Amino acid sequence: MKVKKLLLQSLGGITFLVVLHFFGQNIGIYLPINLFTIAIASLLGVPGIILLVILGKILL
Repeated sequence: MKVKKLLLQSLGGITFLVVLHFFGQNIGIYLPINLFTIAIASLLGVPGIILLVILGKILL
């Protein structure tokens, strides 16, 4: 059961990353697809992507 939850979380995070990569520029958000962002999306899911967006806005 935990493996299924982890896979769904990873799939959701990666899907959200791809959507933001292609459509985020319309709303002023850009996240590149690279090894680091894929790892964050896989491990943390959607909250990890939100964290990357917030950090990107703070640091840039």
